[in-house]
Amino acid sequence: MARDLIAIMDDISADSFALEVSIVLPADVQSELDSSARLRADAARSQAQAAAAARRAARRLREQGLPLQDVGRALGVSFQRAKQLIDEADKLAS
Repeated sequence: MARDLIAIMDDISADSFALEVSIVLPADVQSELDSSARLRADAARSQAQAAAAARRAARRLREQGLPLQDVGRALGVSFQRAKQLIDEADKLAS
């Protein structure tokens, strides 16, 4: 749209020049976006920490002799997911 307007106003071909458009945000909006990015990064770190804790818990319960179904129940996941968590914990430990 801007390219066409420039071409019409200057009576030149729309593909005869380069056009770069950049958006400059108001400082308060940029601050909110920066805050949002920091919060997303914090959330990703928290999610990774929570997953690691779940793997450790699953592995410890299994080491204490709990059947996979009970490990799953204790963690609020299926026994298949409990097995995955234990397998992941074992893989990371080795």
